[in-house]
Amino acid sequence: MMVPMRLNNRSRVKGDFYARICERLRGKFLGSTRLLMYAEALNENGKTVEASSILNKVRRRGFGYQSTDTSPVDLSTTDKAVFRDKVLQERRVELAFECHRWFDLIRTGRAVELMKSKGFKVNDTQLVCPIPQKQVDINPNIMIQNEYRID
Repeated sequence: MMVPMRLNNRSRVKGDFYARICERLRGKFLGSTRLLMYAEALNENGKTVEASSILNKVRRRGFGYQSTDTSPVDLSTTDKAVFRDKVLQERRVELAFECHRWFDLIRTGRAVELMKSKGFKVNDTQLVCPIPQKQVDINPNIMIQNEYRID
Protein backbone atom coordinates (compact mmCIF):
# COMPACT_ATOMS: atom_id res chain seq x y z
CA MET A 1 0.00 0.00 0.00
CA MET A 2 1.36 3.40 -1.00
CA VAL A 3 1.16 6.05 1.69
CA PRO A 4 0.94 9.68 0.50
CA MET A 5 4.02 11.71 1.37
CA ARG A 6 3.67 15.27 2.56
CA LEU A 7 5.64 17.60 0.25
CA ASN A 8 4.46 20.79 1.88
CA ASN A 9 1.49 21.96 3.88
CA ARG A 10 -0.85 21.99 0.87
CA SER A 11 -0.08 19.02 -1.36
CA ARG A 12 0.36 15.27 -1.25
CA VAL A 13 1.83 12.99 -3.86
CA LYS A 14 0.93 9.31 -4.08
CA GLY A 15 3.46 6.89 -5.43
CA ASP A 16 5.79 9.41 -7.04
CA PHE A 17 9.17 7.77 -6.47
CA TYR A 18 11.32 10.81 -7.23
CA ALA A 19 9.25 13.10 -5.03
CA ARG A 20 9.46 10.63 -2.14
CA ILE A 21 13.24 10.36 -2.45
CA CYS A 22 13.64 14.15 -2.60
CA GLU A 23 11.37 14.60 0.39
CA ARG A 24 13.34 12.14 2.49
CA LEU A 25 16.71 13.60 1.53
CA ARG A 26 15.81 17.28 1.62
CA GLY A 27 18.06 19.07 4.06
CA LYS A 28 20.12 15.98 4.74
CA PHE A 29 23.54 16.06 3.18
CA LEU A 30 24.99 12.59 3.25
CA GLY A 31 28.66 11.84 3.92
CA SER A 32 29.65 11.68 0.27
CA THR A 33 27.94 15.03 -0.38
CA ARG A 34 29.94 16.72 2.33
CA LEU A 35 33.19 15.15 1.16
CA LEU A 36 32.58 16.18 -2.45
CA MET A 37 31.74 19.75 -1.40
CA TYR A 38 34.90 19.84 0.69
CA ALA A 39 37.01 18.50 -2.19
CA GLU A 40 35.52 21.10 -4.52
CA ALA A 41 36.25 23.90 -2.06
CA LEU A 42 39.83 22.74 -1.55
CA ASN A 43 40.38 22.60 -5.28
CA GLU A 44 39.03 26.11 -5.79
CA ASN A 45 41.43 27.33 -3.08
CA GLY A 46 44.44 25.82 -4.84
CA LYS A 47 44.78 22.66 -2.73
CA THR A 48 44.16 20.17 -5.54
CA VAL A 49 46.46 17.47 -4.14
CA GLU A 50 44.63 17.42 -0.81
CA ALA A 51 41.28 17.55 -2.62
CA SER A 52 42.36 14.57 -4.74
CA SER A 53 42.78 12.40 -1.68
CA ILE A 54 39.26 13.25 -0.52
CA LEU A 55 37.74 12.60 -3.94
CA ASN A 56 39.59 9.30 -4.12
CA LYS A 57 38.14 8.31 -0.73
CA VAL A 58 34.63 8.79 -2.14
CA ARG A 59 35.49 6.91 -5.35
CA ARG A 60 37.04 3.98 -3.44
CA ARG A 61 33.95 3.59 -1.30
CA GLY A 62 31.74 3.72 -4.40
CA PHE A 63 33.76 1.05 -6.18
CA GLY A 64 34.05 -1.16 -3.09
CA TYR A 65 37.73 -0.65 -2.20
CA GLN A 66 39.16 0.17 1.23
CA SER A 67 39.15 3.93 1.70
CA THR A 68 42.73 4.00 3.03
CA ASP A 69 44.49 1.93 0.33
CA THR A 70 45.40 3.04 -3.16
CA SER A 71 43.19 1.55 -5.83
CA PRO A 72 42.85 1.45 -9.62
CA VAL A 73 39.99 3.97 -9.50
CA ASP A 74 42.10 6.73 -7.91
CA LEU A 75 42.47 9.99 -9.79
CA SER A 76 45.77 11.80 -9.82
CA THR A 77 45.63 15.23 -11.40
CA THR A 78 46.99 18.57 -10.29
CA ASP A 79 45.17 20.59 -12.94
CA LYS A 80 42.48 22.69 -11.25
CA ALA A 81 40.06 22.76 -14.21
CA VAL A 82 40.34 19.03 -14.89
CA PHE A 83 39.81 18.26 -11.22
CA ARG A 84 36.74 20.54 -11.13
CA ASP A 85 35.21 18.53 -13.98
CA LYS A 86 36.05 15.26 -12.21
CA VAL A 87 34.35 16.45 -9.01
CA LEU A 88 31.24 17.52 -10.92
CA GLN A 89 31.15 14.17 -12.71
CA GLU A 90 31.51 12.37 -9.39
CA ARG A 91 28.69 14.48 -7.90
CA ARG A 92 26.54 13.55 -10.90
CA VAL A 93 27.14 9.83 -10.36
CA GLU A 94 27.30 9.73 -6.57
CA LEU A 95 24.31 11.98 -5.90
CA ALA A 96 21.96 10.63 -8.56
CA PHE A 97 18.31 10.95 -7.48
CA GLU A 98 19.18 13.26 -4.57
CA CYS A 99 17.96 16.48 -6.23
CA HIS A 100 21.38 18.12 -6.48
CA ARG A 101 22.19 17.84 -10.20
CA TRP A 102 20.03 20.73 -11.41
CA PHE A 103 21.47 23.09 -8.82
CA ASP A 104 25.01 21.99 -9.72
CA LEU A 105 24.27 22.83 -13.34
CA ILE A 106 22.93 26.26 -12.43
CA ARG A 107 25.77 26.95 -10.00
CA THR A 108 28.43 26.10 -12.57
CA GLY A 109 26.72 27.91 -15.44
CA ARG A 110 26.14 24.75 -17.48
CA ALA A 111 22.35 24.48 -17.26
CA VAL A 112 21.47 26.47 -20.39
CA GLU A 113 24.11 24.74 -22.51
CA LEU A 114 23.01 21.27 -21.38
CA MET A 115 19.29 21.96 -21.81
CA LYS A 116 19.83 23.40 -25.30
CA SER A 117 21.85 20.32 -26.27
CA LYS A 118 18.83 18.21 -25.24
CA GLY A 119 16.51 20.24 -27.48
CA PHE A 120 14.94 22.54 -24.89
CA LYS A 121 14.55 26.25 -25.55
CA VAL A 122 15.85 27.94 -22.43
CA ASN A 123 17.77 31.08 -21.55
CA ASP A 124 19.53 32.41 -18.44
CA THR A 125 16.51 34.38 -17.27
CA GLN A 126 14.42 31.23 -16.98
CA LEU A 127 16.74 29.83 -14.31
CA VAL A 128 15.60 32.32 -11.69
CA CYS A 129 12.19 32.95 -10.23
CA PRO A 130 10.63 36.39 -10.00
CA ILE A 131 10.05 38.04 -6.66
CA PRO A 132 6.35 37.64 -5.87
CA GLN A 133 4.38 40.83 -6.51
CA LYS A 134 2.94 40.68 -2.97
CA GLN A 135 6.48 40.98 -1.54
CA VAL A 136 7.30 43.84 -3.90
CA ASP A 137 4.15 45.65 -2.76
CA ILE A 138 5.03 45.14 0.93
CA ASN A 139 8.67 46.22 0.67
CA PRO A 140 9.36 49.38 -1.37
CA ASN A 141 13.13 48.76 -1.15
CA ILE A 142 12.96 45.72 -3.44
CA MET A 143 14.28 46.50 -6.88
CA ILE A 144 12.84 44.51 -9.77
CA GLN A 145 15.34 43.54 -12.43
CA ASN A 146 14.15 43.79 -15.99
CA GLU A 147 16.18 40.73 -16.95
CA TYR A 148 13.49 38.40 -15.71
CA ARG A 149 11.39 37.53 -18.73
CA ILE A 150 10.25 34.39 -20.49
CA ASP A 151 10.96 34.30 -24.20
